[in-house]
Amino acid sequence: MTFRLTLPLFFIAIVATSCSNMQADAEKACDLMAETKELMPQIMKLSMQSAFGTEAEMSEASDELSALEEKFEDIGNQMEQLSSGYDKDEFQNYLLENCEVAKELKDMGEALQGIGDL
Repeated sequence: MTFRLTLPLFFIAIVATSCSNMQADAEKACDLMAETKELMPQIMKLSMQSAFGTEAEMSEASDELSALEEKFEDIGNQMEQLSSGYDKDEFQNYLLENCEVAKELKDMGEALQGIGDL
């Protein structure tokens, strides 16, 4: 009798732990996406400077862009680690439901894709 009661409780504990881990990982992912979003205006500015500035401005902007590229790569690696333990679609849907920045970045990406299709 005790075994019958223990088994369902065990499964409930696993499901609850899994959900809380996804929640914690999604919160970390959301923070990383917010950091990415904050860096975007700087990247746009530096991209313009590296293409149209003076030689000194172009060189400095290029160096700063390289540093930001490394930061984005690190963020990408962290995002990959956070999501690796989950079904890709499930984690993405969880983020879209629970992270405002994820929604904003998705909309921004879709808008840029629409512009590229013109």
